[in-house]
Amino acid sequence: MSAALIAPRDRRALLVGAAALAGLVVFIRGVPAAVRWNEAAMERAAVMRLRADAAATAVGAAGRTESQLVALNRTLEGVDDLLLDGANPSGAGAALAELIAAASEDAEVALGSVELRVDQHDDAPIERVAVRTTITGDAAAVAYFIASLEVGPALLRIRELGISASMAHGLPGDAGGVTADIVIDGLYRARLAERP
Repeated sequence: MSAALIAPRDRRALLVGAAALAGLVVFIRGVPAAVRWNEAAMERAAVMRLRADAAATAVGAAGRTESQLVALNRTLEGVDDLLLDGANPSGAGAALAELIAAASEDAEVALGSVELRVDQHDDAPIERVAVRTTITGDAAAVAYFIASLEVGPALLRIRELGISASMAHGLPGDAGGVTADIVIDGLYRARLAERP
């Protein structure tokens, strides 16, 4: 059929029908696609909103964590005066041995060998170091030695104490002394940069 054979009225009807059919196809195909696109956009927006909320929470938590770390650091700095000098176990042990030697000299007691013990944890900011030693002297001198450690410049703890009487020259009836087996704990601030 040629275009000249179709009457203008029929041509208009054919164009309107074709346009209606095309519109119907677009509507049938387009509306569900638009709805799916809108739902996907809403889901993406919800995910972005959740991520933004999580980021805001993390930023707030980071600020609180930072302030907590600053407060902890201030507390540790205030405690530093009570801790042993030394950033590692051997340095802290040497400082503790020096304190014990000075206290034994002041108390006029005989100091035996000093054995270092270390309790080290990989993540602890404050570590404990201990020494085991034996001291010998009269009862008053041993008591003075123990008291001087407890009120000395560093925060120390006597973990174990065993006291036994000893006789002077091994003769019965002689005024004897006291022998004390003692384990003394001290704390030091572990420096993270110096750990292996």
